[in-house]
Amino acid sequence: MNVTTLFGNLRDYELDLGRLKDEEEVDKKKKGLALKTSTLQCEVSDEDHSESSENENLKLVVKKFSKFMKKKERDCRTCPSAGARCETR
Repeated sequence: MNVTTLFGNLRDYELDLGRLKDEEEVDKKKKGLALKTSTLQCEVSDEDHSESSENENLKLVVKKFSKFMKKKERDCRTCPSAGARCETR
């Protein structure tokens, strides 16, 4: 086996190896992830819906009121008359 034949075989081998790598990359790109989904449906009567809606509204009002009181308290601490009687309370 002479040097020319050896280099020719090496070149063929590297080309085949490159083709195999390209095909593997294409196969990896083709593979996807399939997820199974399901939906849960439940019927809510009008009474239950309005009751839950009222509860949500009440929670929102309480949350906003608490936020308001915290802000007011923070403002009173920074008030120049903090040691004296606070007029905003």
